[in-house]
Amino acid sequence: MTFNKILDNGKIVGNYTIERYLETGGLSCMYLAKDHSSKRVVIKIPGECVDEAQTTPLTYDEVTDKNKPDVISYNSYPTEVFLKKMNGFLRYKNISHEEINRIFKEEYKKLRIDSNVIVSPIDLIKFEDTNALVLPYSAGKNLREHIKNLQRVPTNIFYQISQELKKFTNTGFYHGDIKPENIIIMRNKSVKLINPSVKFDLEDVRVIIATPDYNPLLLENGKADIMAIGITMYELFTGILPFKPTPWKHAGKNLVGESLNRELEFYLSITPISDIKTNDNKNPKLLLKDLETVINKCLNPFKHYCHTELSDDLHTILYKQD
Repeated sequence: MTFNKILDNGKIVGNYTIERYLETGGLSCMYLAKDHSSKRVVIKIPGECVDEAQTTPLTYDEVTDKNKPDVISYNSYPTEVFLKKMNGFLRYKNISHEEINRIFKEEYKKLRIDSNVIVSPIDLIKFEDTNALVLPYSAGKNLREHIKNLQRVPTNIFYQISQELKKFTNTGFYHGDIKPENIIIMRNKSVKLINPSVKFDLEDVRVIIATPDYNPLLLENGKADIMAIGITMYELFTGILPFKPTPWKHAGKNLVGESLNRELEFYLSITPISDIKTNDNKNPKLLLKDLETVINKCLNPFKHYCHTELSDDLHTILYKQD
């Protein structure tokens, strides 16, 4: 079976009927569908880049804001699959049906949690010979769409995210793939997180699903989320990513030792955002200075900075009086 064709509207997938295509990501295509009671859901099905004959995801070669089924959405940073070995990481280009089944199964298992922010799957179903995920439909736009369309972004979305993630501090759970594509801003300005990273062992290697632009050190703990929030806030203010490219020499390793600190010092140095103007009329200079301090804390992998501290800092900034 190959996955290089878009599913037609009206196609039956399990107990659901496809209404329309939504978008293509690094590993899957998303469809709006409805069940027998006409309740809307999202179905996540392996996309073109999961075809065993496909070696790399396709991206746009034209400037457009329209999603197309055969390519990853324009200006999006796709999720990638990595193999972690003793001597470092390898990008994994060819994803077999067995492996994509495992990835979707691990995502389903990981998200069996109680959360008002993190979207948990409704079901794991079979589509022909491959797993597919059924998710609640979140009526909103992702942060990437807001950025592309120059729409105003609610300033408390990162506070909502950190407030929710701090509940899982002692459970070992972390999202692992926070980025604008995976942050849904609802019509009531609440926020949802979708498409978490998963990891599992496959024979003698560890398989990790991540987006290196937002997890440049391929961290496998809650610090990955802290750093990704900092990267996303930095991008929101500047229009660029703070780190490029990923420092593969140090990715996934324990960040200890003075020599490692010195080697990463240049990579981790970022352009200050203090001189960026803001339209916020509530003491904008002080607000931006405070936010920059928080962002710098998030982007420092050597500094202990947890979700409780991050949410407290953001709460202080958001509700600071003149």
